[in-house]
Amino acid sequence: MVSAGVVAVAAQPAAAVPVVTHQFAYVANSGGNTVTVYDTVTASTVSTIVVGNSPLELVATPDGSRVYVTRFAGGISVIDTATASTVATIPLSSTSSGLAITPDGTRIVVANSGGNSVSTIDTSTNTVIATAAVGSSPSTVAISPDGATAYVTNNLSSSVSVLDVATTTVTATIGTGQARPTGQAVTPDGTRLYVAHRGGVVVVIDTATNTVTGTLALGAGATSAGVVVSPDGSHVYVANIGPDTVSVISTATNTLTATVSVGSNPSRVTVTADGATVFATNNGASSVATIDTATNTVTSTIPVGSGPFGVVTTQVIQPQVTAVSPSSGPTAGGTAVTVTGADLANATAVRFGATPATSFTVVNDTTITAVAPAGAAGAVDVTVTTPTGTSATSAADRFTYVDADLSVSVTDSADPVALGGDPYTYTVAAANAGPSNATAVTTSTTLTGPVTINSVTSSQGSCTVSSLTVSCALGAISASGSAATTITVTPSATGTATATSTVSAAEPDSLAGNNSGNQSTTIANSLGCTITGTPGDDTLIGTNAADVICGLGGDDSINGGNGDDTIHAGAGDDVVSGGNGNDTIHAGTGNDSTYGETLLDLLLHLFDNGADTIYGGPGNDTLDGQNGNDTLIDHDGTDSMSGSLGNDTIDVQDDVGGDTANGGLGTDTCATDHGDTRIGC
Repeated sequence: MVSAGVVAVAAQPAAAVPVVTHQFAYVANSGGNTVTVYDTVTASTVSTIVVGNSPLELVATPDGSRVYVTRFAGGISVIDTATASTVATIPLSSTSSGLAITPDGTRIVVANSGGNSVSTIDTSTNTVIATAAVGSSPSTVAISPDGATAYVTNNLSSSVSVLDVATTTVTATIGTGQARPTGQAVTPDGTRLYVAHRGGVVVVIDTATNTVTGTLALGAGATSAGVVVSPDGSHVYVANIGPDTVSVISTATNTLTATVSVGSNPSRVTVTADGATVFATNNGASSVATIDTATNTVTSTIPVGSGPFGVVTTQVIQPQVTAVSPSSGPTAGGTAVTVTGADLANATAVRFGATPATSFTVVNDTTITAVAPAGAAGAVDVTVTTPTGTSATSAADRFTYVDADLSVSVTDSADPVALGGDPYTYTVAAANAGPSNATAVTTSTTLTGPVTINSVTSSQGSCTVSSLTVSCALGAISASGSAATTITVTPSATGTATATSTVSAAEPDSLAGNNSGNQSTTIANSLGCTITGTPGDDTLIGTNAADVICGLGGDDSINGGNGDDTIHAGAGDDVVSGGNGNDTIHAGTGNDSTYGETLLDLLLHLFDNGADTIYGGPGNDTLDGQNGNDTLIDHDGTDSMSGSLGNDTIDVQDDVGGDTANGGLGTDTCATDHGDTRIGC
């Protein structure tokens, strides 16, 4: 059954995106020349549509795309529900009032109260295709569930005209036996027609025989008007202008089961598709009452325009968002996002959470391009609003604001490293994977184990050292950028050293799992140190045996003593004497002074015939082979080398001038660069 006041949604064909609908009530405000659109789900008025003079009754198409409104002054206004605007006017030859639409939505039958006729309208062209004479002052129309028959109440003829919709011809006239029929509705099974009259009497008509089978009085003083039947056919609801009530009738017994007080002069009623709520227009109070059909109580009163008369509820297609791409972007905003979905063509707003998009463009009914506004880190729903409502939220519409994704890694220059050998480094790399820039980036690196920190350098910003902790303020790191800090350390004992680093920035990092890193390094006595110093300034003296002396840092004074010694001076500005014997000296980093033989009080040299090998290492070194056939090598720094006695080999080639190679006495060989000074070679 389809009658004025309630519309079912037509079945939709299979599609990639299922249709989503939302229920609205449309109210004709006869005194305000407008139609109020009320969202029954959110209980809010969403728009007011201007139509022609004195709108009266309404019907909606089964798909909810159009609402047709009769006007007392004549003609029908056609409302596009997607845009909430009047898109057409259908002219009629006289004053019109009630109307009804066929279940397939192809035909509308309208009562021409001023012309004692009805007209059939083709909804595909919005034109009148036929007109037929009926009784005096026709006022309301109802159509059977199969769409074949229309019923027209003749207000001044006390009758109902039966119309063949296909041919627009009257096939029967039913006398109701009561004065001034004012409203009617057909049961969902099409077997009965309930007709209300001005005098508060409802007549029941058998549609198979077109005869009156029952009469029900609604009580003294009742002045009845609009009628609607519940979707399940169990109840009939009748609006009574006087005494401001809605009567509830059981169709099983055709008896009055409840009377609900509403506002002033209720004129028309409609019921929601689920049968849960009845809407009654209070013509004298500019409001609509909602009735809970389970309890027959008024649950709310909705303010509308002046003189509300007709009312219809319908399911209107809603916009949907089924995907957003990309699904993440920086908190600063500016990401170009493609919003995909359905029924998007009439979008009036796109929001990221509660914030409007910076801009958006409707491409077509399934696509919108939008620019994301700035937002806080985290996920938000992207919603699209049209005149018919706002898209429901789901996991598919999520857009995640992401701050800079910082990470930190720690690597060592060697593993294992030798106790007494050259210093090694830890490189701390702070990287920003984006998409946002990171500001006020800091790293904190703590070393544990037997090491001391020699120096710290950073590719940007500055660092401070406190004990074994290096704190660096690196400043800003742009998206896809990085900054590196190099920590040079010297082992002080065998064991394991570990560098652990963390990174942070002014902005929160939503992917904080990679904000720390560490690297462990094994320190082994692979040089075989027999005498070891400390990271400080030491004085180390060898024995008469073949010693391996390791200075381990600091400004050390080392004397190998007798024996064929190996000396690893280590970092620092060291003074090293091999002593007697064939010694091998590794000066290490720093500005060192080395002597092949014993140095007494840093002034006197005791000479022997030791064949010494001396490696200067980094820094500006002074190397003296003393007696014996010595080999002096230094490829780093501005160095001064003296072979002294013996047949010596001196190599100061470092591709930079400024070194001094003094062979001394004996047959010496010197390898130098352009700009170096050669003496005795």
